[in-house]
Amino acid sequence: MRKKILLFAGLLFLSAACSSDDDAPGVEAPTLVKVVDQTVTRTGPNYENAVTTYWNYFGNRLESQSDSNGNQRIYTYDNIDIANIKTYLANGNLLRTEFFVYNPDGKLASNRIVSGSTEERHVYTHNTDNTITAQTFQSTTFGQNVLQSNTVIFLEDGEVVRTERTFVDGGLQINEFTYDGMKKPTANIAGFDKISFAFANTRERKGNLHNMTSDTETYMAPEPVVVPRTLTYDSEDYPLTIFNNSPFSSDRYKMEFTYMNIEL
Repeated sequence: MRKKILLFAGLLFLSAACSSDDDAPGVEAPTLVKVVDQTVTRTGPNYENAVTTYWNYFGNRLESQSDSNGNQRIYTYDNIDIANIKTYLANGNLLRTEFFVYNPDGKLASNRIVSGSTEERHVYTHNTDNTITAQTFQSTTFGQNVLQSNTVIFLEDGEVVRTERTFVDGGLQINEFTYDGMKKPTANIAGFDKISFAFANTRERKGNLHNMTSDTETYMAPEPVVVPRTLTYDSEDYPLTIFNNSPFSSDRYKMEFTYMNIEL
């Protein structure tokens, strides 16, 4: 049965799946914890009102998101893996499509972002030393493959803790991430665990099991830029609020969450 869940704002993309055996006699039907409401308040210029987003599920798969501005995202799955995400504007025009391809081991091999005539492609190699290497290509005409950067992604306990991105012009961008030991509010939606490290993600898609608490970026500058995040939690260790305390006003916001259990 399809379930529609009401949430607020469209920043969040989510992770991981659970399975259940509903036929076992005498056993209570298992549930998934899902976000019901997410309110995002921005303090920077050009942000006035929160946006209401409706999330539509089929089982533990996210089918679509549509917001009060008329924008929409459509998710297509291949079994439990996300195959593509299409974003439409309120006028019905396709803004962009993100494609995901997986290797025989089920790990993300590449993702490709197409917007109009512009295409960006990221190719990943999963190494035995707990790192992922990535090559980024970009073109304005389909079929071209112009190398833009090479990146090393460092993992600890399944989380991205550091990225080192070297651009073809010699620039080096380093990001270091920290996490709490608590639960992500979005841990139970199929497919998002495999794409949490992918490029073009917002901070809200970063983190596989836990919530990001800071992002420190150094890019061709003597002083790093630190974006700390302050979180409060409920009695089950899920975040109730996340404050993104960026030094840049346009990147400051507060997210608020409420939860409910949904039976599959």
